[in-house]
Amino acid sequence: MNKSSILTDSEWQIMQLLWNDSPLTITKMEKLLKDKTSWSKHVIISFLKRMLTKETITVKDDGRVKRFYPILTKKDIYLTETKTFLTKLYEGKLGLMISSLVDNDELKEDEIDELISILNKSKETGKQDA
Repeated sequence: MNKSSILTDSEWQIMQLLWNDSPLTITKMEKLLKDKTSWSKHVIISFLKRMLTKETITVKDDGRVKRFYPILTKKDIYLTETKTFLTKLYEGKLGLMISSLVDNDELKEDEIDELISILNKSKETGKQDA
């Protein structure tokens, strides 16, 4: 996945729908998004075209209706977005981000305990070298 695969906020909304309930038609997406957005069918089509170009989704056309499916998993997207965020704001350094949160009292004790647990588990399983 390359940098052009990063999703915009609008594309995230569509991707969430597809992860939760695919395949979806444009009409079904329009109905599901109606309460959250004021997007017309044409706006949704524009987003879908961009997402097809980015290869984050695919479409199957049976001649009557187009059905859209996600290509990328949540895990794929989350990892890419996290790496992009870290690179953009913290020079790719997770420690710098954590330090920033700690220095500004943004982490609660239970969150610190959770981080310690995650790091210890990673250390035990050897995943830090992967």
